[in-house]
Amino acid sequence: MGRDENGKIYGRNKIIKGDVYQKTPLSKVCDITPIKNTVLNQAGIPESYVETMVVYGELMCNRDLYRYNEENLFGTW
Repeated sequence: MGRDENGKIYGRNKIIKGDVYQKTPLSKVCDITPIKNTVLNQAGIPESYVETMVVYGELMCNRDLYRYNEENLFGTW
């Protein structure tokens, strides 16, 4: 799943609307603005050069299959 700095959340092939995806709360999907700022600063790229940045990560949603509950990872990103 991905998220842009405007708060849009993207699934594999669609924009996700709502607070839950794959029966997993999306409350822990982070704000990517600090990530965008760090990447642009480190690379020396002016913010005006990047219209939209989307950061993709793994949504820990298969609680039983991968022990995400036991590892306290369920619902994290």
